[in-house]
Amino acid sequence: MNALVFYKMAMAGRHEQQAGSELIFILPIVVFDWFYNCFKDFSDGRSFGKRIAGLQVFDFRSKQPASALQTLARNLTLVLFPIECLFVLARQDGRRIGDFIAGTYVSDYTFLPARKPGLPYLLLPIALPMVLSLVLTSPLIYLVYSKDNSTWVDNASYINTQKSENASLLGKDLYDDYFKEFEVEIYEKPLPNGNNYLISIYAETKTEALTEDPEMIKLQLRNFCDGIVGDSNYNAVAKLVFKENGFSQIGIVIRK
Repeated sequence: MNALVFYKMAMAGRHEQQAGSELIFILPIVVFDWFYNCFKDFSDGRSFGKRIAGLQVFDFRSKQPASALQTLARNLTLVLFPIECLFVLARQDGRRIGDFIAGTYVSDYTFLPARKPGLPYLLLPIALPMVLSLVLTSPLIYLVYSKDNSTWVDNASYINTQKSENASLLGKDLYDDYFKEFEVEIYEKPLPNGNNYLISIYAETKTEALTEDPEMIKLQLRNFCDGIVGDSNYNAVAKLVFKENGFSQIGIVIRK
C-alpha cells in the first residue's frame, strides 16, 4: 500500500470508518420497515397488530375485507404519518387519507371462512419486504465496500491488536498534556524484505494550536513511532482533531 493511500486511510480514522460501515447496514432495516408497513395488511386486511386488537381493513363500498392492492394503496400514505394523525382526529369515522385513496375503512374483525388466508398470516408480510429490501440495498452495499472501503477491508486483517492497544496506552500516558484521546493502530504487512509497519494515530487535542501548527508535535510523534517498532521499515501518519469551540482537524505525515 503506497503512502498516499495510507494517508487517506489515516485521515478517515478507524472508528469513523467503522461508523460509516455500520451505518450502511442500517439501510436494509429502514427499507424493510418501509416495505413492511406497506404490505403488513396483505393477509386478509389484518396486520399482526390488527389481529391482536381484533381489527380488519374493509372495502368501503362492498363492506368485504379489503383486497391486497387496496391495503397497499392505503398504507403508502403512512409516509405522511403526522398529517394522517391530524386527519383521523379531525374526523368522526376515524378514516385517514389512505382510506379515502384506497376506498377502505377499519372496523372490528369479521370471521369469514372463505377468506381464510392460504399462507400463514405473517409469512407474506415479512418475507416480501425482506426480499425487496435485500434486492434493493445489496447493490449499494457492494458498491460502498468495493470502492473507497476496499483498502480498509483489505488491510484490516493485518492490524496487530496487541501492539496497537499497548501503543495507545503508552501514548495516552506520554502525551496526557496534549491530547484527550490518543489511539494508535499498527499494521504489519509481510513484504519480501521483511515486515512493513503501517502506523496510524488518531488524537483529539486539548488545544487548537496543535492543529494550526503541528510541527511542534510532529517530532515527538516520530520519536514515539520509532520507539514502538524500533529500527524497522514503516510508514506513519497522524490525524489531529480539535472539537471545542468549533471543529478543526489536520493530517500530518510522520514518516513515509
